[in-house]
Amino acid sequence: MHLSVVAMMDNSDRYLRKLYEMSEGHMTTFDRHEIGKKLGLDDDETDEIVDELEESGKIKTPLGNTVVLSRAAKDMLDSEKGIA
Repeated sequence: MHLSVVAMMDNSDRYLRKLYEMSEGHMTTFDRHEIGKKLGLDDDETDEIVDELEESGKIKTPLGNTVVLSRAAKDMLDSEKGIA
């Protein structure tokens, strides 16, 4: 099942912010599906979101199912929190 573009954008933002929250602002890797499950997403939805975020340069997938924030995304989220 494919997500609608609007739902995917909303879930992509939620996913990115959850990854940032879980990493406590560090460049820490996590299992992509662990984050998706915390947001109530199934594995297929999570994979679609990860693909979109990776294509946009917001996350990287260094090994298998792991994800990590890109430096640009970390800097953007840090600045939103007033950390930069």
